Parts: sequence; C-alpha cells; structure tokens
Amino acid sequence: MTRQNWVALRPAKFSSAGFGLVELMVSMVIGLLGIIVMMQMFTVFEEQKRTTIGGDDALTSGAIALNGLQRDIERAGWGLNSIKILGCSITGLVPSATVPLAPVVINPVGLSAIDGFADADTDTLMVMAGNANNTVEGVLINAVAGSIYSVKSSQPFAVGDNVFAMPKNRPINPSPCVTLVNVKLSVAPPSLQKVQVPGSALATVDQGLLFNLGPAPSVLVYAIRNSNLSVCDYIASDCTGNAGWEDIANNVISMRAQFGRDTTDVPTPPLTSRMDGVIDQWDQYNPVLSTSVAVSSTAAKDGYDCRVARIRVVRIALVARSSQPEKVTTPPVTAVAPGWMGSAVSAVTPTNPTAVPITPPASGSGQSWQNFRYKTFQTIVPLRNITVMGPAPEC
Repeated sequence: MTRQNWVALRPAKFSSAGFGLVELMVSMVIGLLGIIVMMQMFTVFEEQKRTTIGGDDALTSGAIALNGLQRDIERAGWGLNSIKILGCSITGLVPSATVPLAPVVINPVGLSAIDGFADADTDTLMVMAGNANNTVEGVLINAVAGSIYSVKSSQPFAVGDNVFAMPKNRPINPSPCVTLVNVKLSVAPPSLQKVQVPGSALATVDQGLLFNLGPAPSVLVYAIRNSNLSVCDYIASDCTGNAGWEDIANNVISMRAQFGRDTTDVPTPPLTSRMDGVIDQWDQYNPVLSTSVAVSSTAAKDGYDCRVARIRVVRIALVARSSQPEKVTTPPVTAVAPGWMGSAVSAVTPTNPTAVPITPPASGSGQSWQNFRYKTFQTIVPLRNITVMGPAPEC
C-alpha cells in the first residue's frame, strides 16, 4: 500500500472509535430510569420494614407490660387475707394519703388527682401487697399498755415490720373503718408475747387483731401517661403529681380493667346465704372510704365490705400501638377502634352491665389514630390471696 492510500484511509479508521452524542443521551436515560426504579423499590422496602419493626415493637411492649402487671396483681392482697379488714381505709402507710385496704383498686377515689396527669379514657390501677414471712391472718391483741401490744404470739413479727391494728368489732356505717400503721421498732422476747411500737399503741384495739404487712410492703399505681404505661411507688412518692413516675412500656395507649365478682348466694344453714364461688358479674366497684358497711339486708353482713371479699379475678387489657404511622390509605390501616372483652354490655353469665370501651387517643402532627396499627393484649388474673380465704361466712 502506498503512503497516499494509507493517509486516505486513516480518518475513517479513527472516526469509528468512542460514542456519539445520541448514544450518550440514550445511556443517561436508561441509567436514570434504573435509578428511579431502584428508589421506588427502596421506598417500598423501607415502608414494609417500618411496618414490620413498628408492629414488632408494639408486640414486645404490650407483652412485656402485661406480663409485669400480671405478676404484681397475682401477688396482690398478701397480708390482707381477712374479711375483717378488706375495704377498710388505712392511714400512715402512704404519706399524706388514706387508701383502701384492697388487693387491687380500679380508678381509686383517693388518687383522683392523677386524672390530671393520666391520659383520658384510660383506667388507673392501685395494687397493694405485703411481704411478711409469717401469718397474714392477724394475731389476737390481749392487752394494750403504753407502746406495747400484748399479743397471743409475737413470733410472726420482726423489727422493722409494718403492723396495723383493728378493733375487735369492725365499725359500721356511718363510722368509717380506719386503721393506723405503726412501724415496729422492737419486739420483746417471744416468751413475753409483746410487740413494741413507736409512740403510743392504740388503746381502742384491745381484744382486736394485729396484722403484719412485713418490712417492705408495696403500693404501686399504674396509669397510662403520654401514651406510655407508667408506674409509681405510692409509699415512696406522691403519685398525685409528676414526680415518682417511671415509664415501663412505650406506645401503650390504653389500659382497661374490671373485677370479676361472685354475686350469687346459696343457702347454707344456719347462715342466711353464702357465696357460691362462681363469677357472676364484671364491674369496676371500689371501696368507698366514707363508709364500711356492705350493701346487704342481712345482719350477718353488717360491718363488712363484702363486695371486696367477693372479687375473685381481675380482667385487664393493654392496647399497644405501632411507633410510626402508616401511609394514608383508603380504607385506613385501622378502620375500627380496638376492643376487648369488656368493650360492650353483655347479659350473658357473667354479666357485663357497663361497657368499658377502648378509645384511641389523638396522635397529633396531623396524623389520625387510624393511620397506626394496634394490638390488644388481655388476660384474666386470679386474686389468689383473696380466693384462698374461700367463701367468707360473714358474706
């Protein structure tokens, strides 16, 4: 090939290398389409991930919260195992407050100030239990002198226990049934059968009973606050304010509770009647601190708050909510408010004469409650320390 021919062919050879403008523009369009598809897939994946994680968080929070609350209710009532004291009010145990002697109280009257701090349309629970290592049925007081209770046996008591005394005959309406707590400083040798308390013993309880709540009784208050399940130690803190509250489960938007009560009597001569041990009704009755007499027409029940003694179980529901709202859709993610066993009036046995519905709170930030997912956790907890007394003859 001559040099002239080689030079003529050279431009054609180099012009075939690289991409043209059209090819670059097509490549960019294909790349952009790929990026758009990947971002859409990423968005869908993140939404699904958020839904899954939010649902898992709700399941975890609700399950853990219900388990802890159930354990506290199961041990409630230890140290209160006597029909003579159930429903009475006690002073000196909780600072600056009078509270009813009952294993569980729903929406306690003495804690009405909590309503200003708890979320609306939710229940508040007060759970009381002692931790004495010995008898919880009370010990006979033979005599009272100064700061000394002479008792039938001082063996059930130890230094530092919280004790309270009841008179021989429980006061009846209109006199309130009130007991006072003494923190025991010392105990005389068992052979002397004497219990020494700080200050003066209560002379009015001669021939009555001395009860022991142990060295560290608990009065715990549970409430829903700012969509979190919170607890307050009522012995250590003033639960009617903001201090002393601790969040134990997040995104729990509602707590509802009812008592299962035995309201049916069966003839048991020589008594007029006696509880049959079967739950007949669900309600939210609580002891009334201004009175101590049961609703009854029989003399055998006068002076005893049998409505407390007839509580067999507590049924409770916690509603957990996902931490993140879902995308607004039609129909919404949650079309109907969550419910539980006590949401509707029921005439079946046991009856539910009053509905206790679950009302989701407003979520704020422009989000409707229907944009969240919910999970209801509910259970029935037996009050073992009360049912162990069996049908009370007085009731």
